Amino acid sequence: MKIAIPEFNGRVSPVLDFSKRLLVVEITADSRSEQSPADWSETPLPERARRLKELKIDALLCGGVSCELAAEIAMEGIRVFPWISGEIPEVISAFLADRLPDPRMTMPGCPRGRGPGDRWPRGWGACRGRGGGPRWR
Repeated sequence: MKIAIPEFNGRVSPVLDFSKRLLVVEITADSRSEQSPADWSETPLPERARRLKELKIDALLCGGVSCELAAEIAMEGIRVFPWISGEIPEVISAFLADRLPDPRMTMPGCPRGRGPGDRWPRGWGACRGRGGGPRWR
């Protein structure tokens, strides 16, 4: 499995749309991971979803993200985990332990409540209630 995390100074970048560096983490069957940075400052916003697909990303862990970009990424079949903040190693550990979303790693000012099944209520995520649809999770 491959996950992508927009990175800024060792933390999850606050806004995916403006991030310049992407950390690609490949997780093996024995839960070991290999990290490699990817510079995507030259990748225009409309091409970022396609670029994630080219990198064979399965899940994206990010901070804030525009509805349009999040929808394009989800349409590529990539799971989107928005509104995440924190140090990269902690976020990866939480993902591997299936603890996302985690209120301790939620961006300040974002909805704290979770819905059934320990997931954000339908339509939350990147669009804050404007209808992300079933592909968000």
